[in-house]
Amino acid sequence: MKNVIYNNLFLLSKVKKYSPLYILYIIISAIVQASASVLSVLGIKYIIETLEKGNIKSTFIAIIVYCLLTMVIQGYFKWTFYYFPLLSEKVSRGMTIEKMSASQKLDFQCFDIPEFHDAYTRALSSGEQQVNMLMGTLIALLSNIASIIALVTIISTYSVLLLVIVIAKTVISYLVIENQNKLDYSYNHDNVTFIRRQDYFKGLCFSKETQMEDRVFGVLDYVKNEYCKNFSLLFDFKRKYLKKRLFFDYFEVVLSVVLKILSLFILAFEVLNGGMHISDFVATLNGMESISGQLLSLVINFPKLSLISRYTNDYRKIVEYKPDIEKRRILEKTGKFPEGYKIEFKDVSFKYPGSENNALNHVSFTLKSGERLAIVGENGAGKSTIVKLLLRLYDPTDGIITFNNLDIRKLDVNSWREHITAIFQDYVVYSFSLEDNIWFLRKGDSIKQLDKVGLGKYVKYNLSNKMLTRRFDPEGIILSGGEEQRLCIARAFGKESEMIIMDEPTSSLDPIIEDNIIKKVIDYSEHNSMLIITHKLSMCKYADNIIYLENGNLKESGCHSELLSLHGSYYNMYRIQANQYDIDCD
Repeated sequence: MKNVIYNNLFLLSKVKKYSPLYILYIIISAIVQASASVLSVLGIKYIIETLEKGNIKSTFIAIIVYCLLTMVIQGYFKWTFYYFPLLSEKVSRGMTIEKMSASQKLDFQCFDIPEFHDAYTRALSSGEQQVNMLMGTLIALLSNIASIIALVTIISTYSVLLLVIVIAKTVISYLVIENQNKLDYSYNHDNVTFIRRQDYFKGLCFSKETQMEDRVFGVLDYVKNEYCKNFSLLFDFKRKYLKKRLFFDYFEVVLSVVLKILSLFILAFEVLNGGMHISDFVATLNGMESISGQLLSLVINFPKLSLISRYTNDYRKIVEYKPDIEKRRILEKTGKFPEGYKIEFKDVSFKYPGSENNALNHVSFTLKSGERLAIVGENGAGKSTIVKLLLRLYDPTDGIITFNNLDIRKLDVNSWREHITAIFQDYVVYSFSLEDNIWFLRKGDSIKQLDKVGLGKYVKYNLSNKMLTRRFDPEGIILSGGEEQRLCIARAFGKESEMIIMDEPTSSLDPIIEDNIIKKVIDYSEHNSMLIITHKLSMCKYADNIIYLENGNLKESGCHSELLSLHGSYYNMYRIQANQYDIDCD
């Protein structure tokens, strides 16, 4: 219960922060709702009493007043249907920004943990929805409590036994609904993986890349088969859930009918024995129906606080996550890299979360200011892992990485990354303008950057408005794979950092453009250090030093000629690639 209270107060704090008027109108709505419940009982009772007395004028006035008050109340709630969604949108925007900001502080290892990934998926759709549910629940609860107090006072003057019946029904309904809510949460919680797989399969069907593969390999036949298998599991899971829920629904229906019959017999007995007038009969019957409805609403809505709390846990797990690496606080700023700086991997080992084997084993090397270091090896050798460690997406499992003999974990991570730019193998081209794809929130000479990478033909467009891809603009620019990669190289140029990381930077480029781009990168980084991750050993001719990785181990190191002279792993890989071009490697 303590956690339920805390989570709901947590959500209310978000409402107060982003839309404080929302809380005021919730209180007003609860009062108006309670007034409507009392009016429905006493208003009709008073009209019937004036009819029994034969007072036409009083009856006419009572009807007019009753209808006017009803119209005002209904008008207010029609207004809330318009205004409350606007207040809710303000809260939604604020909480969405919070989640976006929180995602920037998540340590990269979070995305390697399935349980955290599922919580993250749920959190993307929770928070704002829970606020809307909470505000609606609060209106109902406050009006329920106020209405029940007023109606109990009225009904108790006629029959205490009727109140006992209503309370008994409410207690049983509460237990039923609480179990239903637990069942609902369990269902929604446990089927996340099924739903994510369904969405993944459906997304593949509308992916241009998958459609291309399908024309050659028939991949969508496999996707449809996997979709059907996953659907069968999801369908069976849902069938069992609905079967359990149906049992609770039937139980509640039978209980409701039995207690209503009992109540009508008691009221009829009172009227037949002269202990109650018709107006009292109608008022009591309406009052009982209203109390029953209010109590039922209470037992439905009160457990919602617990349900809201459970979903809020996922939201809080993201926004209150305490990062180990992505700390948004200053430790020690690096400032501009000094001349002659040195970065060292000292006996570094690393294992990914959930993995049994190390991706790197006791790797040591040095990258000096102005030096070009190439890291080569087969797939899975650990090359990209070095990039991730250098960018501090992860920290070493063992060993340390130092900058001028200072452990980089003692440096502010954001300041550290400001001095590093990267061209990733898995680059991303965004559905933004051509200019924004280079600079984002920074500013610079877009024409100059595009010319650097051979994309000068796009200078004719309005770079700040012309969209890439056709996701949102039917006339958007469609780049080839090589052009996309060159755009990402222009993005890296624009950052003007002291260190450049190139992770398979030219995989989509033809040899002529590749050589031209590499020369430009070399010129650009003349006074900067460069780390080159590559399968293409032809790029190694530009490197001052080369290290060869094999299964996470540093197998060989030296310059190009030194490694060839060893006739080892590097030599064998170079010989295989050289033979493709009929080049003598000796």
